[in-house]
Amino acid sequence: MQGLVFFRKEGRHICISPEDILYQAASVWNEMTEYKYKITYGYKKKLYHINLSFSPEDFPHLAGFQYLKDLSLPRLEALVRLKRTLDSDFMLFSFFPYMYPFYTQIKADFLISSHTDIVSFLFIIQPQPNRNVASDNDYLCCSAFKQEIHNYEINQRPRAILKKERFHLPFNTSTVLIDKLTP
Repeated sequence: MQGLVFFRKEGRHICISPEDILYQAASVWNEMTEYKYKITYGYKKKLYHINLSFSPEDFPHLAGFQYLKDLSLPRLEALVRLKRTLDSDFMLFSFFPYMYPFYTQIKADFLISSHTDIVSFLFIIQPQPNRNVASDNDYLCCSAFKQEIHNYEINQRPRAILKKERFHLPFNTSTVLIDKLTP
């Protein structure tokens, strides 16, 4: 079976096969670049929006390529389940790392926590000003992994998800996944 040439290291092509978790994570991420999610949440009687999009350039960081001595399985396992996580019920939290009883270097604005077949965490952040963004509501994934030692939900502030919609960009279609705003 032919592998997928994914990236180059020291002039060599690195190939991965469809059975490989890295291949699966890359395939899911590639599919996710065709989607955008609009999440509407309530806080103090006001509605706020998160437009979550997925850029191909963010995959290497999310997959843990900065730790290239070995693959980061907790990251890849969360990425393989990314679409399933976002399409199912999840909890949304405002992210306050200083509230943890442990130290983290994660810089994010929100935490998405899913309890499907594994407990996984997805951290989202507003892009840096040098990235091409359309509005203040645009967000990107900055970290994803399955739960291991720490529970990242602890001491975080939950937000009530009132509407969740998935947009398939190439076909200009949308699917409402949750709607608590429409009677």
